[in-house]
Parts: sequence; structure tokens; C-alpha cells
Amino acid sequence: MISVVSGPSHAEEVAQSMLTYLTVASTNKTQAERVRNMLDCHFIHTCYNNDVLGLECAAVMKNIYAIALGVSTSLGYGDNLQAVLITSAMKELGALLEVTDSRTPCRNLASFTYLADMLATCYSKHSRNRTFGELLGRGYDPQQIRLMQKMVAEGYYAVKAVFELSHTMKIEMPIVRSLYNVIYKEAGVNREFHHLLNNLINNI
Repeated sequence: MISVVSGPSHAEEVAQSMLTYLTVASTNKTQAERVRNMLDCHFIHTCYNNDVLGLECAAVMKNIYAIALGVSTSLGYGDNLQAVLITSAMKELGALLEVTDSRTPCRNLASFTYLADMLATCYSKHSRNRTFGELLGRGYDPQQIRLMQKMVAEGYYAVKAVFELSHTMKIEMPIVRSLYNVIYKEAGVNREFHHLLNNLINNI
């Protein structure tokens, strides 16, 4: 039996004892409570969730969408567009979970458990995946960026895995597809994202 711990919890803030909320997910509530007791302190508060797969998927997908948000920032798109981009990203996450885990039909993706980590990863200056996207949007080659960054941007690997999964399972995920085309198929980032971001209305 496993427990999964999810943020938002940027290490830079945790190291400074800044107030942080975490989610502990497990199908065994007693075990989850033990984990919560180990983590809870004056600046870390935890909540319980039994949706282990949903939490794991959200943790993977947030890194992909942080790259997309970083790209859009470098291309000059503003807060108005980025809010719609995040909305579209949550719809893609919902579509993925609906197909891969239909046993949990009542999960609320707008709740803290799923949305908070997504927002922190997409918007934070600490986010290495957002930084990866910003550099990608400035025209740097993906391999150059990997050498430039001191830490791993997990979204780089997640894009390929999720794109292949979505293709196999016939899930429509235009943000993932666009990033895959740019990172792995050498598509022009300006052209690819201009098309994506001007057609988000079809994905919300």
C-alpha cells in the first residue's frame, strides 16, 4: 500500500518555513494519516484524498502545462490568454482521467488537490518547467535548454509519454500535441503556438 504526497510545495519556500499545504493520497486512510502526522508542523498543513491515480496524473500533467505557459509568456501573450490556457489544460487533464480511470467519476478538478499544484507550477518563478518553456519560446533548442538547466524539467519527458498515450487511447489533447511537435518534431514554436493559442476556444 502506498501514499502519494502532492504540493504545491516549491522547495525554496519550504526551506524558508513558509506556509505550505500538501495533499496525502492513499486508498488506506489509516496509512495516509500516519504520513500526515509525520509531515504536519507549524508551517506545513496536510489534507487527505483517496484519488491516488488522479493525484499522480495531475502531478505529471502540471509540468507539461507549465512548459506551455512559459512558451506563451516568451511569445508575448498576456494574463488574459494564459488564464484560458490553464482552463484548457484542466479540460485536457479531465479527458485523460476520464479515459484512464473512469472508476472515480466525481473528482472535482477545480479543488485544491488538483488545481493548486497546477497553478503554482505554471506561474511560479521557481518552476523549472515554466523556465524550460520560456527558453523554448525564445527559440532555444530543447537539448540546449536541458544542458543550461541545473535541474531536470520533468515536463520534457512527460510530453512524449503523454502524447503517445493520448494517441493510443484517442484522447484529444491539443496542448500536449503542440508541445510534442515543437520539442520532438522540430516544429516552429511561433507557428505551432500561434495556431494553438488562437484556437483554444475549441478546447474549453
